[in-house]
Amino acid sequence: MTDPAAEDEREELLRQEAEREAKRRRRDAISRRVVGWITAVALAFLLYDSAGALAEAARRGRPWGVHAVFATLAALGLLWLLGALIRGIRARRRSPR
Repeated sequence: MTDPAAEDEREELLRQEAEREAKRRRRDAISRRVVGWITAVALAFLLYDSAGALAEAARRGRPWGVHAVFATLAALGLLWLLGALIRGIRARRRSPR
């Protein structure tokens, strides 16, 4: 036979653990959003700067390959972030709350 006090203590510990887990998930979600936005802004600036440098180099007849590579990688990074955002939205719509 189990002790009722021990059972209540166990339920309280499980409840506290569930609360800690919920807080951790919320904190992690906020951190992912912040990092995503910072990365998106940095990639957008890199794309803008590289595309401008690419246009300038092409206009002046200078080598432009490096600028094209950076612009392409920045654009691909932004597309990947957009894909991750769409996957996250779809996953949240499917998951029951």
